[in-house]
Amino acid sequence: MRVPGTVVTLEVTVDRHRPTPARNPRAPHLVYASDDTGDVVLTYFRAQPGYVEKLLPVGAKRYVSGTLQMYDGMPQIVHPDRVVDEEGFAKLSGIDPVYPLDRRSGAGLAASRDRAGAAKAAGVAGMDQSGRNPPLQVSADRGKL
Repeated sequence: MRVPGTVVTLEVTVDRHRPTPARNPRAPHLVYASDDTGDVVLTYFRAQPGYVEKLLPVGAKRYVSGTLQMYDGMPQIVHPDRVVDEEGFAKLSGIDPVYPLDRRSGAGLAASRDRAGAAKAAGVAGMDQSGRNPPLQVSADRGKL
């Protein structure tokens, strides 16, 4: 059963390619593949010429893993997380490690949000939700006694 928005791993046979047209380099390279349950489109944006054809040769069996989405009534996987042949699939452990965020990968942003949330919860005046002080506002009666 294929549920859109979930990560799936499919054993597919590559049916055909629709490469990016030369006149429109922003269009995706589409790979039409199928398995026993139906068809799926593998979508690659800005792929190097020849890369997708080498990775997914027509007629070859490949194991493809990624987030399944529906586009125009057709199941698709945009930039699959993994594409391996039978030999590569046998070598996979089945467990993908998930590493925590660190400074280089966004922890600073998370900490900034945490500070803003803590300040809001504590009732600290003058701090907006991004954790920064809002711009000063000048009142209309400034300077009057």
